[in-house]
Amino acid sequence: GRIVGVMSRWFWLVGYGIGIAVLIQTKSPILFLILLLGLFTLLPTLRGPRPGYYDVHPSRRLVMAVCYFGLLAIITPVVIIGLVAGWLLYGSQRELHHTVTEDAGHRIVDVKRPSYSVPVLTPVLENGYYIDDLYMNIIVRPIMGPIADATVWVDDYVIDAVPHLTAAGTKAIGDAVVWTDDNVVDGVYHGTAGTAGLLGRFLRQLFPGQVQQYVALSFAGVVAIAALFVIF
Repeated sequence: GRIVGVMSRWFWLVGYGIGIAVLIQTKSPILFLILLLGLFTLLPTLRGPRPGYYDVHPSRRLVMAVCYFGLLAIITPVVIIGLVAGWLLYGSQRELHHTVTEDAGHRIVDVKRPSYSVPVLTPVLENGYYIDDLYMNIIVRPIMGPIADATVWVDDYVIDAVPHLTAAGTKAIGDAVVWTDDNVVDGVYHGTAGTAGLLGRFLRQLFPGQVQQYVALSFAGVVAIAALFVIF
């Protein structure tokens, strides 16, 4: 706006009039707010701009005018070419493809407009200027991989380490309790029972139930006791 205003401040009225015309056609509330707020800039500018705002050397005015209208001269043909190309590719193709199918006695007509593809422009537009691909390949995937690996490592070696160590300690304590029960607690009872069994078998050998053997053992005992008294 200032580039145009450098040439003449009354160009602001031309732009504002175009904005009002567009507002009448579109009835856009956003454009209405823009034009309403623009009055706070337009009215002071028309009454008299700020000191030095338009104090520009004539040569610079000429340069700005050439740049501005030169840009318009470049953009306008491009826009016109785009509109003509769109009309030739789509608007002028009035014929439609009709596909008729029968389904359960009903006649179904599928109408499609022929599709056209511009070699470079169509893929770019269909893929949304590849913004999603750039976002995924440059930002998401490079960050997602290391973060995922770090999360898995923390889960495996930090979070899961606590229950794993607890389970290992519990198992070790359980193994020690089982060993103590088998080799200490049960060993006492098993050893007592074994000793009683050995003593019983020995006593059965000494007292088989034969009286003559008891008399012989008693006599041998008496002789041994007498010998001890004689010796000591």
